[in-house]
Amino acid sequence: MTKKRETIHNLTIREYQASDYEEVKKNLLEKQDMFDPVWDSEESLNREIERDSNFILVAEVDGKVVGNVFLKNWWGYGSWIFHLAVKQGYKGKGIAARLMDEAEDRLRRKGAREIALFVDVNNAEAREFYAKSGYHDFPGEYKSVVKKLYRTTPKVEYSNLSRLSRGEALRDGERNSGTPREFG
Repeated sequence: MTKKRETIHNLTIREYQASDYEEVKKNLLEKQDMFDPVWDSEESLNREIERDSNFILVAEVDGKVVGNVFLKNWWGYGSWIFHLAVKQGYKGKGIAARLMDEAEDRLRRKGAREIALFVDVNNAEAREFYAKSGYHDFPGEYKSVVKKLYRTTPKVEYSNLSRLSRGEALRDGERNSGTPREFG
């Protein structure tokens, strides 16, 4: 028997305001490995908002921030969506879908022709959500990596989503992780 989804009718999607910081931070901390103390600092987010007021969208129910998504449009062509998070107790009510719809619409109006995102290969719920939303694995044998240029955070690595999603085995030494993980 399929569980019927409860929809929240008094949901508002709006642009982030500086006063939302603590609630957005709580949303990110609720998700394992999603909060970065440098990139997601209050100062950093406020700087991004000064550049682009659409950088963060929040979902609000009865005046309470219950979800957020970050979006970035580069070069008028490609865009990224990241930090999609919905508070426990509000999941399964269509909030993530509404945040994604609004984020995609705003990026489309800015000229984006494609959107990319990272998803933890071990998070089946998120992978299913993105697949139902029209996202698919990027073809090829690519691995995304990042180098942090500040000393307090260790190096991180992102897994190869396309190979793992096809069920291919990892090679010796590869890690099975779609979110940043520390390594030597």
